[in-house]
Amino acid sequence: MDKLQETSGNVEELKSELGELEPELKATQEEGQRLTHALAHHRSQVSTVRDQMLTQEDKVKERSDAVTALGEEIAQEVGEALPGLEAAEKSIRALDKKDLVEVRVLNKPPDIVLLVLEPICILLSVKPEWSAIKTLLGDPTMTKRMLEVEKDTISDATLRKLKKYTESPKFVPDEVGKVSKPC
Repeated sequence: MDKLQETSGNVEELKSELGELEPELKATQEEGQRLTHALAHHRSQVSTVRDQMLTQEDKVKERSDAVTALGEEIAQEVGEALPGLEAAEKSIRALDKKDLVEVRVLNKPPDIVLLVLEPICILLSVKPEWSAIKTLLGDPTMTKRMLEVEKDTISDATLRKLKKYTESPKFVPDEVGKVSKPC
């Protein structure tokens, strides 16, 4: 019976300890549930952010591909334009004062001559009209100025103005050369 009383005492003692630990156990369980919910919420947020990042990554890749394609297109256009630029520079270097005077003394130059000289005026910031062109043709630094035009920094507005000339079907070097050697 002593054993029974001792065991009964132990059981009561354990019940008492369990009663004391029960609020702590309940708090721990509640904290575990709260952490589980928080973890699920954070996982959801991480998933959302990851999806947004993947979307942004796709957009960046698309833009990068577009920039690369544009760069390749520009490189091709530059490659196509370079021989013309080199030929133009060679022609400018070949000009002498006599050639320029030949054009300058004209009272009314042929339209095709103006078609060549007006874009030069635009590039050199000279008004593209005959009186200003005549003054430009008399400028001893004209050819130097033409060679020093910063081709890489020509504004879009200037390029739009030049397009009218370069897209003209009359803007053909061989045809211009028939009318005026210097042009």
